[in-house]
Amino acid sequence: MPRIGCTLCQRRNVLLVGGSSGIGAELAELVELSELLAMYGANVVVTGRDRQRLNAVVERCRIAQPTQIIQPLPLDLTAPDRALNRAIDTASAALSRWEH
Repeated sequence: MPRIGCTLCQRRNVLLVGGSSGIGAELAELVELSELLAMYGANVVVTGRDRQRLNAVVERCRIAQPTQIIQPLPLDLTAPDRALNRAIDTASAALSRWEH
């Protein structure tokens, strides 16, 4: 796995889309990535369309990295009406609640 400089993810918020299945879920559960993000204090929001699968992925991540701040955000980014902007706004609002 390539090394990522600490300034890239230190105390940042990471939005991982498509995390309820496929490549997105694999990335969310990748131990090396979660360890790296946890080491630098990054918060992670994982989005996905399937709430049940998304919650299962996030729960496995929490078990693997109990100190990591990782939250599920059920969201359908296939909706054409500015879905990505809504995702970012929703994730930002959620993270601001979790940080307090």
